[in-house]
Amino acid sequence: MLSLLQIGNTIVYGEPRTRSGKRPKMGRVGDVLFHPDEPRVIGFTVERPDVAMMVERRDRMLALDRTTFADGRIEVNGKAAWDGSAGKRLGVDWDKSVVWTGMPVHTSSGTQLGLVRDAVFDPATGALNALGLTSGMAADIAVGGRDLPARLV
Repeated sequence: MLSLLQIGNTIVYGEPRTRSGKRPKMGRVGDVLFHPDEPRVIGFTVERPDVAMMVERRDRMLALDRTTFADGRIEVNGKAAWDGSAGKRLGVDWDKSVVWTGMPVHTSSGTQLGLVRDAVFDPATGALNALGLTSGMAADIAVGGRDLPARLV
């Protein structure tokens, strides 16, 4: 299992381009993206480095099912891992995917439980395992954070 906090800023390496098998650095994970209608991770935004430290490049979308997590890094597997081709293959519109970090969580009756601070998911399937909530720094220190099992989400 992996958590959103573990994944943040993880370096992403692309397909090997040389005969030595060395993988190029593609960027760092910016956000973890959830399916718009289901409680599961579908991919990541990858923040790419600026060109010559002057020209900002747009983020790319990386599909979870074309990644491998190894030694504290993410490796990309396959050419259909990125952007539009990955979205089409998965049947999702990246623009409708959701970043859950910081989103308010409510009960079915409308009572606010807190904000999403973390989530634990299966890296193979993206299935949500648990959701970590915060009520703010002072409340977390005084009372502690709350965790919800995935079946309640």
